[in-house]
Amino acid sequence: MISVCWSLHRERQARHHLRADRRPHDSTIVLVDRKAIATSPRPSGIGSDNDACGLLSAGRIAIDPNGIPRHERLSGTRWTRIATRSAAAHSSGGSSGWSRGGFLSAARLRGTLGATPATEGHTMTHNVIDLGSDTDLAEVVAGLMPGLWRDLADLVRIPSVFPSPDVARARQAIVKLFRDANITEAVELSLTHQGKPITPLVYADRAGPEKSPTVLLYAHYDVQPANKAHWHVTEPFTPKEVLSGTDKRLYGRGAADDKSGVMLHLAVARAFGGKLPVHLKLMLEGEEENGTGLLEDYLTAHPGDPRFKADLVIVADTGNVARGRPTVTSTLRGVVTVDVTVHTLRKTIHSGMYGGPVPDAFTCLVRMLSTLHDASGDVAVKGLAIDDLPWPAVDETQLRKEAAMLDGVPFVGTGTLAQRLYGRASVNVVGLDAGLPLPDKSANVLRDKASARISMRTAPTQNPAAAQRALIDHLKAHAPWGVQVETTPGITAYGFSANPKGSYFPLVEQALKAAYPGSTKVERAGQGGSIPLVHAFQVVNPNADIVLWGCEEPVCGIHGPDESVSHAELQAMATAEVLLLDRIGKSDHHNGGAM
Repeated sequence: MISVCWSLHRERQARHHLRADRRPHDSTIVLVDRKAIATSPRPSGIGSDNDACGLLSAGRIAIDPNGIPRHERLSGTRWTRIATRSAAAHSSGGSSGWSRGGFLSAARLRGTLGATPATEGHTMTHNVIDLGSDTDLAEVVAGLMPGLWRDLADLVRIPSVFPSPDVARARQAIVKLFRDANITEAVELSLTHQGKPITPLVYADRAGPEKSPTVLLYAHYDVQPANKAHWHVTEPFTPKEVLSGTDKRLYGRGAADDKSGVMLHLAVARAFGGKLPVHLKLMLEGEEENGTGLLEDYLTAHPGDPRFKADLVIVADTGNVARGRPTVTSTLRGVVTVDVTVHTLRKTIHSGMYGGPVPDAFTCLVRMLSTLHDASGDVAVKGLAIDDLPWPAVDETQLRKEAAMLDGVPFVGTGTLAQRLYGRASVNVVGLDAGLPLPDKSANVLRDKASARISMRTAPTQNPAAAQRALIDHLKAHAPWGVQVETTPGITAYGFSANPKGSYFPLVEQALKAAYPGSTKVERAGQGGSIPLVHAFQVVNPNADIVLWGCEEPVCGIHGPDESVSHAELQAMATAEVLLLDRIGKSDHHNGGAM
């Protein structure tokens, strides 16, 4: 049994008398088996006897196998809930006064103290009922959603496009959010690699219970550039909520990619009130979208840096295969880039006077680029890896809709859509500099040089350096008519393939199924995109499991106009992350592995 005493008496007096003496604005003492486990002033803003009553700062309540409530340290393994009965119901013996109260978590003791104030000398006695932590934590997250939704909208208002000063504004705002959520270790962490500064991380290292596993939470707070001329629902950095059936969506650049990931980690901090069941590390990046590669280069060059060691890494920067279908991203493609320039002349010349025998640089470049695919649309570069894993089938109709394909335009390439999207290379021109004017301002000129940036996504297991060499060799071998070709290697980034037998994945699937009631299956799907930092995490933590998930389901339209995020997905994925950490804290993974 629990007695809640509102009194200025000292703990020793309360332990002896177990009284409910109360005066307005007195301190709160929570007692379990006559042991004080928490004391605090009455929280500001609470003006009703039916409101929350204090902070649980020294421990939590648990139910032992015999159903007896007992005091636990913060490493306690069970969450409980209080059912409270008003003083009136207690004195009359009635049952209608029972109400489902709040949570005895490591956060705030929230709950109803009864509709009728306790009288002097009356002891209010409460039963402790184990309602199951999944239910409790899901309700905690549901209660947090209005604040998370507002905070996400506030972050969307900050146009944190690297390298603008707004990146720093977003970072400072996020640091404050986590500190306000009792992650007081949250700081701006500056790193350099080979003399080059890396955009500061939002970083925190919060110790958990003794020998608890270390979980590193990653997301990024920078966003893609956005041209407001192409946006229709709202301007990129003016968040707008729009109803979508029984759901609602928040529109704005970064709402999904990846400020929603930041919100998932903030939900963890708020749900546990800073009293976490695991050793937690927080790592939020500020230049992911720019692709500088400096952070991953730093990590691979410093694999022993203890700040980034973990037993489990959670990367909140992907999404479900469809809204409401829980998914773990099992593979990512790698990426390489090459800049190619064709030189034919010392200067531009008149196309009428010299066209015919004299080669035009842009025409030569177009011929080279056309050789990158064969007649069926498959990549024609030789020697590239092909992976074929048991990804779920990709629905053709849905893909056409998501990709905004025009009627009558076919898919290209061979193999299943999943194989083409996740397990094989794709090549695209992502930048062009030929000195050509717009059509309505055309000039009769032969170009002396023309350049293109070629981006190639690679199979998850592909060695990126080998793929880049193969692409360069292909371009040089297909230079038409012996023209001069200059190639400049760009970025190289590994793909990712998750360990299907990772020890944490059963807990991951349990958390997702619990967060998505009615789901009997968790998809393990590929992603055609790349997150280069994931490979760096593998280098630093070769024995760790890496979980990729998030709110970026296909309707989000990340990187495009009218990007949005689903409220239901944000709530479900936040619930999943909270449940996962709770499960890890209860599991047998307490080996104290990572620093």
